Amino acid sequence: MRRPMRMPLTWLLTLLATVPVLAQLRLPEYTKEQLPNGVTLVMMPKRDVPLVSLHLQVKGGGESDPKAMAGLADITNDLLLRGTSKRSAEQIANEVDFLGASIGSASSASANSLMLEVLSKDLKQGVEILADLALNSTFPEDEVAKELARALDNAKSLKDNPRGAIGPYAARFYFGDGHPYGNIADEESIQRIGRNDILGYYQRMYAGANMAVIAVGDFDPAALRKELGAAFGKAKPGKAYTWANAQAVARGKAPRLLLVNDPQATQTYFQILQPGISVTSADRTAMQLVNTLFGGRFTSMLNDALRVDAGLTYGVTSQLQQRRLPGSLAISTFTANETTEQAIDLALEVLKRLREKGVDAEQLASAKAYVKGGTPTQLVETNDQLADLLAEFEVTGQTREEVDGLFARIDAVTVADARRVIDTYYRTDNLTFVLIGKKEAVGALAKKYAANPVFVELRVPGVKVSASE
Repeated sequence: MRRPMRMPLTWLLTLLATVPVLAQLRLPEYTKEQLPNGVTLVMMPKRDVPLVSLHLQVKGGGESDPKAMAGLADITNDLLLRGTSKRSAEQIANEVDFLGASIGSASSASANSLMLEVLSKDLKQGVEILADLALNSTFPEDEVAKELARALDNAKSLKDNPRGAIGPYAARFYFGDGHPYGNIADEESIQRIGRNDILGYYQRMYAGANMAVIAVGDFDPAALRKELGAAFGKAKPGKAYTWANAQAVARGKAPRLLLVNDPQATQTYFQILQPGISVTSADRTAMQLVNTLFGGRFTSMLNDALRVDAGLTYGVTSQLQQRRLPGSLAISTFTANETTEQAIDLALEVLKRLREKGVDAEQLASAKAYVKGGTPTQLVETNDQLADLLAEFEVTGQTREEVDGLFARIDAVTVADARRVIDTYYRTDNLTFVLIGKKEAVGALAKKYAANPVFVELRVPGVKVSASE
């Protein structure tokens, strides 16, 4: 079973329901060590329920996709569940079911993961299964063919889902194909991938130097350390993946606009993007609070203006994308064809209002209570959440201080800090606009927002963001 990509820590903090606020937040104790072959072991005993979450984390993810083969990391990772030298795909599924366990795969921009949750009494078997999948996958030709067909079908079906398609088009247009985050999997990139490419990626990336195994739950640390060391000590050391060193996308010298024509559309989906920050930015906490007020919760400035007051949309958000590399800050929503211009103008007006007026002490206090109130139950309550968090630390280099010091960092943010990040990041000049809609209905207004808009067709293969592609 495939599990959706986990959300970065900083995204989670914007989407939480308010609950009673704790005085402080602290991670349970955990240990971290490295095996001689480079595999990192992270263990957090937590004895409240007789379950253990085991997560295998492999550095690279989407960032490690070759430029012409976007999607290779994701496809390779999913195929780990389709057969090893010891087990067929059917045997893997049956054995997991027999144990009453659950298993899944996930890929993010910076990592591939396998997640196995198992009863404490079956932990030894769980470790053996996870190690077998990670170290002994064989990529049977029939399973590879089925996985590539599935990936191709998913890429094609995206054309029928503008809500889902707006993200890939926006990423490609905003970051560009020379940036890791602009290398988007589509029909054309998937059709270039073959079994030999998958085998090569697996042999190169699923090595001790790139692996971390995270265990959270009810276990004896000494016994589990022995089991993990024996199982994952067999991994070939390999060569550590070298992270891309891409810089933040610079603000352009003029506004840019991409309109992806969907001739049958009755609604326009749009994003308004500008440079954001990375997950480790010193501005992350102040930005998180400002973004919560601007468009990170239901009672936000954007949602109040566009949904509640004007009735132009069912919802609008400000997406503060924080990953290992600096991401974007994007207003995102949809509206009827006939109200597209009104909705864009109103979103820009709210952005202008935030920039001119900033936020006051009462608003800032509200954002602080909101973020602090929801964090415990959404971030550190379950074994799986904790394992996700520790796995993310392996990619970002963060430590327990990210959580233990969170409330103190929130409390320390002042109105002046909020004013500074608004001045720095929430700007109204030289924005990037990406729209998916009916050109016949909304194309005429494109030049209002950018002097040289780009028009492409949704129904052609691939994620095209220029007329020459």
